Amino acid sequence: MIHLFRFVEGVTVYTLTSANRSQSYASETYEPEAIGLESDIESKQASDRATVDIGITLNSVMAKRWIKPDLSATVTLTLFEIDGGTISQIWSGSLTNAKVSTSKITLTFDDGVGEIRNGSASPVLQVTCPYVLYGYGCFLDKASFADAATVTAVSGLVLTVPAAASQADGWYSGGIIKAANGDLVMITKHVGDQLTLIRSVAVSVSDAVTIYRGCDRSKETCNTKFSNLNRYGGKPWIPTVNIFSGTPIA
Repeated sequence: MIHLFRFVEGVTVYTLTSANRSQSYASETYEPEAIGLESDIESKQASDRATVDIGITLNSVMAKRWIKPDLSATVTLTLFEIDGGTISQIWSGSLTNAKVSTSKITLTFDDGVGEIRNGSASPVLQVTCPYVLYGYGCFLDKASFADAATVTAVSGLVLTVPAAASQADGWYSGGIIKAANGDLVMITKHVGDQLTLIRSVAVSVSDAVTIYRGCDRSKETCNTKFSNLNRYGGKPWIPTVNIFSGTPIA
């Protein structure tokens, strides 16, 4: 059976096929790749969360991007099946895990509805906010917190961006940088005019970029930096002392 794999990360689309030649569908070309299903979709029980494992060659630049976590963009998969002359969508979901073996990279995707099907979905309770900045739950429009900037030097994962120096250290930590090609990458550290990224991004000296302020997920930052306290998802009053340890609570 021939499959078409449509991966989307932010504004970037990757179209691959398990066939030995290119396939065309919906005005897109799917290029042949050493890729295939490692789990049987049809064997999933209706009450289970449906996950799909995709095996792909170690040489895949696309898959290598996702070995390390990047919270700035969700990676989705839409899977199609070619049966005779008919192409049908058979599954879709989001990337939840990527692992490397000696022969391949395995990508795990989850359809995200298993917990809804069996009624077990529940909110996460933690001291700091669990929501992805600018994502679901947070609901901030990142365009409202964007700053135009120019890259003046690139050294590995560290970019020199003079505009960043106009803000206090850490202002952009946990934020996002948007490259000229639309690629979104998380900023892990901000000191002066230096921005450290979670992974490499296609930028060069003199490139125009957009940088978005970051969040440390605290209640104070949510209020003073974003004025978004009504959507804060953390529970700062949760006790930090284990009541079962025998230590008295002051």
